[in-house]
Amino acid sequence: MSDLLVLITGAFEHLGFRTLISTLEAGHCVIAMIHHEEQVRKILSKPSVRPYRDQLTFAFVNENAAPQTFERVMKGGVTHVIHTASLITPPAPKAKKGDKHQVGIPHAVQEKNRANIPCCRP
Repeated sequence: MSDLLVLITGAFEHLGFRTLISTLEAGHCVIAMIHHEEQVRKILSKPSVRPYRDQLTFAFVNENAAPQTFERVMKGGVTHVIHTASLITPPAPKAKKGDKHQVGIPHAVQEKNRANIPCCRP
């Protein structure tokens, strides 16, 4: 097993799940960022995950507290980030009715260069 601790956002969805499995198969420890307890049960029930359960932990992100959640997880020894989620941020306070939400990466991940943490999008 490697010394890498990889944070994967969107690990429950198709691309994110495939990335999760590939990362586990490569021998890395993973923190999967998820929204609901049910997602943990579904991920752990997959036969492709069973051999790697000891390498996998979960972090719950609440849409209302996403920046704080990412900051807390990033301080926990994360060495790499793979961002597969499409996070939708709420509209700015002065947004007009009908304005589109902005899609973006949480602030903690955007600051990866300052922390020297590699980040990639598949």
